[in-house]
Amino acid sequence: MAAARPKTKPASKARVPLDPDKLVRQEAGTYRTADGRFAVRSDRPGAWYVTDGLRVDGFGLELTLGPVATRAATAPLITAQRAEARGTAAGTTPEGVAVPEEAVAVPEPARAYRPPRRASEPTPASTVESAPQPPPATQPEPEPMRVVLPRRRRTGDERDEVADVSRAMSDAWATGQPGPMESHLHPSMVMLTASRGRITGRKAALSSYLDQTRPGRLRAYEESDVTVDAWADTAVVTSSFAIERDADGVPDIERGKQQVVFARIDGSWLAVWRSVTSDRQP
Repeated sequence: MAAARPKTKPASKARVPLDPDKLVRQEAGTYRTADGRFAVRSDRPGAWYVTDGLRVDGFGLELTLGPVATRAATAPLITAQRAEARGTAAGTTPEGVAVPEEAVAVPEPARAYRPPRRASEPTPASTVESAPQPPPATQPEPEPMRVVLPRRRRTGDERDEVADVSRAMSDAWATGQPGPMESHLHPSMVMLTASRGRITGRKAALSSYLDQTRPGRLRAYEESDVTVDAWADTAVVTSSFAIERDADGVPDIERGKQQVVFARIDGSWLAVWRSVTSDRQP
């Protein structure tokens, strides 16, 4: 009988280095990179956001980038944020943020002085061909408008429909396109504002939304503490907001609260009444 062969251990496989940008699913619509720094989420179709856990924005909240149309499109945002981080490092103040290089104007190179040539003086052949000119200094592109709308747990009733309409209105206004919200306003809508008092009618309400964008270019809009209550065909949405504008290069932040009353008419939820209070005086 042949002697039994000694057992040998199988060769260990080489460990594959961890890809820090690999997305790991946390729950439906939420992913996180393997190193835990970035969160990738979607709160509605066609809108994906990237949150940097090591950076904060001007409000002291985690820096959020986006939206982009697909989850795959968040990869370049993560790569760029790792290479040249935006926002403020956690634990520091916004004043400690370094000015990005692309935000500094590039001065044009000084030209050497040449005495004026006399009319009878011939032009040397060497000066006929124009010398190559340096490319013009490029101005940095303005940062895209940042919109932060909170996620809401679905309740499975009419409050979800009201929340969706309210969110669509906020997104349309904050991105500078209030026109699409017209279909969500009642023809006889009433608005109460600190600057213009009582406003009646759909067109006047849209004009009021537009006026809020004119004092300075909008840089960020954020909603928080959103509450939706509904009774049969009536609903109320209450929320806090913060608006950051760029007024001649100086950040201007307005904070306040709003209440919007909705009525279900012919199967559609329409805004019929809105009240706004803020720390900005008329």
